[in-house]
Amino acid sequence: MAERKPYPSEQQDRLIIRFPDGMRDRIAVLAKANGRSMNAEVISMIEASFRKAERPTDEERKADLAQEIRELRGVIEKLQTEIGELKDLAVVPDFTKLTTP
Repeated sequence: MAERKPYPSEQQDRLIIRFPDGMRDRIAVLAKANGRSMNAEVISMIEASFRKAERPTDEERKADLAQEIRELRGVIEKLQTEIGELKDLAVVPDFTKLTTP
């Protein structure tokens, strides 16, 4: 007789966990509401937890913003210098000294 090939789910990693009282029922309710199996619901919760944990902290965001501000200040200073140089090159008539007939 031919040996049966294992199902993909039989080859995946497994973890047996113990839920506190009532948690299994809460997961079952959420799973049903979301149209998923309890396993899929738990996996979804874990993935959401990973996404949340991978977000930058407030301190990291502040440091990134401070760096961006420093870079923008450098760009602004450079533009102000270039504007000053262009003003020196431009010949702009002084219309305030014109007299009307």
